[in-house]
Amino acid sequence: MQIFQTIWTAMTTPNDIALSIVGFLSCFIEASVSMLLFTTVFNMLSSRKTKIIYILSVSIIGYLFRMFIPDPFGSFVNILFILCAIKFIFKSTWLKSLLSEFIMIAVSTVLELFMFKFYQTVLNIPYDNVMTIPIYRFIFTLSIYFCIYLLYRLIKYFKFNIKLENMTKKNRVLFIVNAFLGILAIATQIYLMAFYSDKMPIYITIVF
Repeated sequence: MQIFQTIWTAMTTPNDIALSIVGFLSCFIEASVSMLLFTTVFNMLSSRKTKIIYILSVSIIGYLFRMFIPDPFGSFVNILFILCAIKFIFKSTWLKSLLSEFIMIAVSTVLELFMFKFYQTVLNIPYDNVMTIPIYRFIFTLSIYFCIYLLYRLIKYFKFNIKLENMTKKNRVLFIVNAFLGILAIATQIYLMAFYSDKMPIYITIVF
């Protein structure tokens, strides 16, 4: 009973070790559901071995980047690494790789903004508690990944795929530029959200 009490206390109070464990486990879930989403949207066929290599490499190396490289540099390095991982592990084109990452970041950011405001407004859980208390952080991240998984199931059910093979060179360049600008815009929104999400009305949070 003492062990369970210790675990419960660690999960319900600010605890750096518990947060690190939650963050490490979350990396594997995030890599898995994100991979399911972009491989389905762009119809990337791959073996089970390829998928496992991607999940392990992105999760472990990405976690190390987050741990030892301070933000925003750590996030930027992680974005570049994931881009290269999609390109070389799935043997995809640079365009597909960039758009795959754009979709992951865009969907995750929209859901994160909405969930933050939902926790603050409906559940009355402050932003600081979500970020510092492990059990809140774990439930929060699971909520986002569950929504991404549901989106993946819907896309798979309706057989929605984006085919880029027949695009002209000009359109491909435009796609790459727009996707890159979109990632920069989303990164800016994440930065602003971290400081001002508790002060913004819910309708502004959802729009932006």
